[in-house]
Amino acid sequence: MKLYTINTEPLRNLDIFETRIKELPESRAKKAQSYRLVKDRALSLGAGLLLNQALRESGINPVTVEFDTSECKKPRLIEHPDFHFNIAHSEAFAILGVGDTPLGVDIEKISPVTLSIARQYFFKSEYAYLMALPEAQRTLGFYRLWTLKESFMKAVGLGFQLPLNHFEITLTVPIQIKQQVDRHDYTFTEYQALPDYCISSCEQL
Repeated sequence: MKLYTINTEPLRNLDIFETRIKELPESRAKKAQSYRLVKDRALSLGAGLLLNQALRESGINPVTVEFDTSECKKPRLIEHPDFHFNIAHSEAFAILGVGDTPLGVDIEKISPVTLSIARQYFFKSEYAYLMALPEAQRTLGFYRLWTLKESFMKAVGLGFQLPLNHFEITLTVPIQIKQQVDRHDYTFTEYQALPDYCISSCEQL
């Protein structure tokens, strides 16, 4: 799997936005322009630019390529079933994962968090793992688990239709998962591409 990242803050400038939006296919340009907030328009444009780059690198024309969605609304390419991609964003950063099997990516800014979220929504063993960590490490541990779990939920195409406590992530080396969603095996990767952010990917083997 290949990971792409972009800081979309410069795209919030109207002149830059209007120039770069012309690089997108009409459908994606309209989607980016439809957002009310400037930051959301910039994130959508940034994700589109990353996808353009990845498509070109794979020998696919980003202008003529056609998309549809799975039953769970996950975007996919109609004529290129082996080109799998997933997009995520947090704050000003957008990321794109591309591979030849189903995959998911997630990015989260590391900021103070209430661990009652983990107690309520995570698998019991995951919450126990967090509480066993030194207090100074719990926030990072939370975001590691969160991004890994969300990347899996996206890889299987369900997103938050799959409850967070219906599968278990173990932060071993390599990272392990116990799940009954399907019979496939999955591999996880964590990235240190951006300071103060957790980035994770999940890819079907």
